[in-house]
Amino acid sequence: MRNWRFSATDTYSELEELSESPEDEYQERQTFETLYYSLVAAGRALLTSHRKEPLESSAMVHSDASDPHKRKVVKLPKIDLPYFNGEYQYWLGFRDTFSSLIHNDDTIEPISKFHYLRASLKGNAASSISGLDFCGDNYQSAWKILCDRYDNKRLLENHHLNALFKLDSIQKESSVGLRNLVDTINKNLRALANLGHAVQHWDILIIHITTGNLDSVTKREWETHRNKLKDSPTLETFLKFLSNRANVLETLDATKQDNSKHSLNSNKPKSFIVASTSKPRSCPFCKKITICIIVNPFGHCQLKLVSKRLKT
Repeated sequence: MRNWRFSATDTYSELEELSESPEDEYQERQTFETLYYSLVAAGRALLTSHRKEPLESSAMVHSDASDPHKRKVVKLPKIDLPYFNGEYQYWLGFRDTFSSLIHNDDTIEPISKFHYLRASLKGNAASSISGLDFCGDNYQSAWKILCDRYDNKRLLENHHLNALFKLDSIQKESSVGLRNLVDTINKNLRALANLGHAVQHWDILIIHITTGNLDSVTKREWETHRNKLKDSPTLETFLKFLSNRANVLETLDATKQDNSKHSLNSNKPKSFIVASTSKPRSCPFCKKITICIIVNPFGHCQLKLVSKRLKT
């Protein structure tokens, strides 16, 4: 096309020289070139668009194939909403979970948030907002009522400290008792840490309080273990000892139960009947009653008369 354009230009130059009105020839030439360049530009744009679309489509396919999140959608398990019944020890967990799932989600309408909130409350907590009309405008008011009532730092601190200072005493060795003790300590220390307290420095205090609530055997085992340590034990070391002790007791309890079942089965009296293959003997007197001999497990023979008339 480019060679043809040069040939046409030369031809127009010759025509202008031979023409009696060169201005008309020049004007015609300008019109031709304008049309020519317009068509060339349009053709190039059309070619570019057709070449670009397959590339973009291919890039999208490649991107989808390389991105595992776009290639495969994994259905996650349903997350159940937490429940709160007004007990202070459960408030922080409920507040944080509900805030993350519902309260801080701007895509959920206020009326829906209020519905989820009411469905999650029980007992005193539900009663605290029962006076509010069920409408979207009251959701923020309901949430504020709960926060004002249960976000009471002093009451929360007192509750968790009382739980640590009033641990249930273990009267005898018990794996369940030890595990409950460990869980109670961890739960309340985490709550106090969330309230801003440096619980990492309370090791010696918590160990001293907890040791007084152990059964005598576990306490003796702990003191023996403690004397083998070069440095003062940490709370982590102490709780790990209690967990290991609970594992040992669980193993011993399981073994004891298995042995008890085996003993019961072995001591169960067994009985059996020995059937005689000889012909039944008739009574020497009436000739009509069969005498059967039954041998019991103790080796004693017992005569049993079976009222069965013999066919004559």
